[in-house]
Formats: sequence, C-alpha cells, structure tokens
Amino acid sequence: MGADEGLWDAAREARLIPPTLLIDVPDDAEITREEIFGPVLTIHPYDDLAEAIAFINDRPAALAAYWYGEDGDDFRRFLQDTTSGGVTRNDGLLHASLSNAPFGGVGGSGTGAYGGKAGFDEFTYRRTVAAQTGPQGFTDGMVGSALLAPELTAGIDQAITGVAVEIRTRPGLCHRDAVTRPSTRFAALREEGRRLSRGELVLPCAATECEGRARGR
Repeated sequence: MGADEGLWDAAREARLIPPTLLIDVPDDAEITREEIFGPVLTIHPYDDLAEAIAFINDRPAALAAYWYGEDGDDFRRFLQDTTSGGVTRNDGLLHASLSNAPFGGVGGSGTGAYGGKAGFDEFTYRRTVAAQTGPQGFTDGMVGSALLAPELTAGIDQAITGVAVEIRTRPGLCHRDAVTRPSTRFAALREEGRRLSRGELVLPCAATECEGRARGR
C-alpha cells in the first residue's frame, strides 16, 4: 500500500459517522430545520400529540413522515393535520419503494412526483386545441359586428329609453337643447351617452318643473 492510499483510507475513516441520537436539542437548532443526510436522529419528547403536530407544522414540509403505532384515531389525526411528501407507518422508506405509487415532496422538500401514472402525468404536457364549427365565433360576442346586432341595439335602445324617462322626472334637469327621445341607431346612442356623461346634453324634466323654475328666475 502506498503512502497516498494510506492517507486516503485515514481520511475516509475520519468521515464515517456512526448512528447517532441527539437529545435536548434546542428548537431553533439548524439540525431541527434542515434535512439530515446522515445517520443522525434528533429526539424530541412530547406529552400530547398536539405538541408533536405543532412541532412538525412549525417547520418546512418534510419529504417523508413516519408513524410508529397503531392505525387508530391518533394516526388519522396525524395524517390530517400534517403535510409531507409521503407517509410510512411502522417501517422506513416503504412508501418510496412502491413503483406504482407517486413519490415526491411538497413545498421546500420537492415539486412534483414520479412513479406509476403520477410520474407519467408529471412528465406529460397536455395542449388544448380548439376549433370553431358554428356560424358565430366565441369573440364575436365581445367585439366586432356583434355589438351592432339588431337584438343588442334594441336592448340598448330600450335601456336608454328607460333611463331617459327616469331622468326626466328628476328636479332641476332642464335644458333648452334637451333630447326628446334616444336614437335607435347604435352609433347615435353611443355618442349621446358620451355627451350626457360630459354634461353637454341634458334630458328635459317635467314641463311643470321647468315652468316653475323659469318663473323662479
């Protein structure tokens, strides 16, 4: 064995970490919030399941969660109130070994999943292709000639007529250049609406109101 090989073996031995359990670890210690790639496990005792769930939820979602115990109410509560990429009960890495089931993380522990149909869907891009087969396009109802359709202009004409009648009964809206009735042409309706909004055009009030205001002047 050469000198270099001896140094390499010594360095390799120095890097080996035996299985280690850590107790009384502060909650803000880095090892309690980062993924551990090594045979190290921190021990955090608890008296109530709510404490354990709160401890888990106070940290980024894990790639895997493990439950050692019966499949009872506590386990169901653990599943419901925590988030992780996968869960195994009474074993280690079992969920990751199931080739037909999705395996992956959530949030900071990973995005997406592979395995089974979930893996196929993850790496599949779906593209929507649509074609119009009817006489009227989807966007015709938003822009273009549909805005001048007789049924639409008739509806606008009816709406403006109703507004005009309501405005005529309001006090104080008198003007010599008043509009007697809205136009039935869409372009004219639009222009009159613009003039009304700018205050350039005022619909007449009731005749008695106008006469009374004229006498008051």
